[in-house]
Amino acid sequence: MATDLGAGVYKYLSHDHVLEKVAEGNRMKELSEAAAAQLWLEGASIVLVPGAVYERTTIKYGDRGIRYVQIEAGHAA
Repeated sequence: MATDLGAGVYKYLSHDHVLEKVAEGNRMKELSEAAAAQLWLEGASIVLVPGAVYERTTIKYGDRGIRYVQIEAGHAA
């Protein structure tokens, strides 16, 4: 299914398998500044930013859960 998405910031809602727009417009300049002024970000067509809720893993694994989340995010990237 092809969808024409406008410029903006989207959040993936896994339960519904949809994208929810959370901010309008091109935010690449702000993203570049937040990422230590990496200028290549300003010209990117799309940037995927993985996120995590550490508490979901640290409840079971304690402080090791933080490393587990980071390892999994790295694997996904």
